[in-house]
Amino acid sequence: MSTAAASTETGVLTGPQYMITGSITEYQISKESGGLGLVIAGKGGTQEYARASVALDLRVTHLSSGEVVWAESLKGEIIGEKIGIQLFSFLGKNIVEFETGRGKQQVINLVVRTLLEEAVFKLVQSGVLTN
Repeated sequence: MSTAAASTETGVLTGPQYMITGSITEYQISKESGGLGLVIAGKGGTQEYARASVALDLRVTHLSSGEVVWAESLKGEIIGEKIGIQLFSFLGKNIVEFETGRGKQQVINLVVRTLLEEAVFKLVQSGVLTN
């Protein structure tokens, strides 16, 4: 019996040459002071805005040398909007209040996914990972 010797054959996978690492370095949601509100005789509506921003940093490191061969910092933001309608009136001694609203806000995952797609595109365009 013979022992198997370590060899590299065409078409056989070897260990990885690169490692891609990253982190989200900013995640901030702030309610804007702007907006619109008007209530006349208990009837009216409001409109409010919120801004969310995300930043991420990515690096490609060559595992043999430890050299960072590519790095990119990306930042993106989304704006959310809330529109509400309000009705308030007195009926005898009973108080009737009716409020409804509609929110339109992209989820924060969408901006992270968009930034990652942009980073992959830039990485491919850089040619760092091609032999």
